[in-house]
Amino acid sequence: MRSNEPVGDPVRPLVSVGYYPTRDTRATIDLARELDGGIVDTLWIGDSPLIWRECWATIALCLAATETLRYGPAVTNPVNRHWTVTASTVQTLDEYAPGRVRLGIGVGDSALRRLNGGVARLAELRSAVHGMRTLLADAAADTGPDGPEVSWDRPPRQVEILLSGSGPKTLELAGELGDGAIIVPGIVPGAVDQVLERVAAGRRAAGKDPATLHSVLWVACAIGEEERAWADVRPWVASILRHPLAFDTSPEVDAARERIRAGYDFSHHMSHGSGHGEELPVEVLRDFAIAGTEDQVLAGLNAAARLPVDEIGLVVMGRDVHDQVARLNKLLNDSWLA
Repeated sequence: MRSNEPVGDPVRPLVSVGYYPTRDTRATIDLARELDGGIVDTLWIGDSPLIWRECWATIALCLAATETLRYGPAVTNPVNRHWTVTASTVQTLDEYAPGRVRLGIGVGDSALRRLNGGVARLAELRSAVHGMRTLLADAAADTGPDGPEVSWDRPPRQVEILLSGSGPKTLELAGELGDGAIIVPGIVPGAVDQVLERVAAGRRAAGKDPATLHSVLWVACAIGEEERAWADVRPWVASILRHPLAFDTSPEVDAARERIRAGYDFSHHMSHGSGHGEELPVEVLRDFAIAGTEDQVLAGLNAAARLPVDEIGLVVMGRDVHDQVARLNKLLNDSWLA
C-alpha cells in the first residue's frame, strides 16, 4: 500500500477500468482495443453469469485481440466455479499471455444472489485462495480435509491474486492472503484510511508487511452533463451501500442503506432502469463516485490520486459505454497529472 503523499504533490497511481459486459462480446473487444497501449493498465470484467456475458470467455477473446492490456475478473467467487476450474483457467490464459492475467476474487454477490443463494463463507474463500495459489505454484494442492490431493503436469505460474472486500472480516482476510485488495470505501480520505487499516491489520496479523500489498480503489465514473452523470453512477453507489461496510457513515447514509437493502432486486443489478438508490442525493454520491463534465472528472481523478492507494479502478457507468471509455481514455492519456 502506498503511503500518504503531500497534498500538493500527487503521484499518479496505476489506473484501470471496470466494465460490466452487457453488450455483444465484439463490442467489448473493440473497447479493449481502444484501451490497449495507453495509460490504462487493466480492464476488469464483471463476473455474474446470469446478468453479464461470460467473464472468462470475454477475457480470453480480448487477450487474443490486444497486445499489452491486462485483464481480470472483478470479481469471481469460489462457489459458481470450483477453485480448480478457476485455477486451470488462469493458468491457461497466463501461459498464453504471460503477466497479463490478474485474479480478483471475493465471497460473491450478484452471481450467487441471482441463484437465490447466499455468498460464500470466509472459510470457503480462504480455502480456495490457498488451493489456487498452491496449485499454480507447485502443481499440486489439497482440496480439503475430506477431498483428494489434486495435481497437474504444467509449469508453475505466478499470478497476482487480489481479494475484494467491504466488511471488516473480509478486508482483514484480503490483507492476510492477498497479493492485493480491491476496496470500495468511496473517495473520502477518512473512509479510505479506515478501510486500509483493516486490510493492514490482517496483513500484520499474518506476519506480513502491509507495504507489500497492492491496493485497488474501486470507484464509479461517468462523464457528461453533470446531472445525468450523477444519475448514471447512482446504481453503482446503491449497490455498494447495501454491503457490510468498514468505515463510519452518517445517519442519512445509514437510513438510505436500509431502504436500498429492503428493495434491492438482483435481476436488475447495476441497471440504470432499476431505480436502486434513486433517493440518494448528489451530496452522498460525491463521496463514492467521480462524475460530471470532463473538467470535473479530471479534478476528481486528481483528488483521488492523493489517496494512499496503488491503483484506481474506474467503473464505467455512463450509458453509452464506448463513448464513455473513449472520452475517459483520452482524458487520462492527455491530461491526468500530465
